Amino acid sequence: MDVEKPGKRVMLYWFVEYGFFFLVVSFFVAGTILKYVTDYYALTLVMLELSLVFLIFSVFFLLYEWLSTEYYLLNNHLFIKKAGIAEKIPYKHIKTVRAEATLLQHLLGTTNLVIEMKNNKNYYLRGVKNYSSLERKILSKINS
Repeated sequence: MDVEKPGKRVMLYWFVEYGFFFLVVSFFVAGTILKYVTDYYALTLVMLELSLVFLIFSVFFLLYEWLSTEYYLLNNHLFIKKAGIAEKIPYKHIKTVRAEATLLQHLLGTTNLVIEMKNNKNYYLRGVKNYSSLERKILSKINS
């Protein structure tokens, strides 16, 4: 049994992908503009505190997401465990496995593996560090 986890750097990518980066920056910029342009000190404080609250919430949420995500490669099945939900994927139902990544993912050293099923459903192994070795392992179990 092989157990794979997403790389730690994937949390930085998820911070952008889930939109937390844009929320934190927008509240911070709005608060900063209000501070220097207007006399709405209460609203300025609310905006700056909201940026801090969203930053703290996103750190805890992304840490939980990373800790709860695991991929198990068993003899006959692949299990994707994410946030307490496990999906069982039999190797005999897998059509292809391919890698997909954005530029930011390549810069952070993580990649997503897309598992295409014969019934045209897709599963994603998100944030994999050594995607080529994991892809080879899955393809070898499909062909055996």
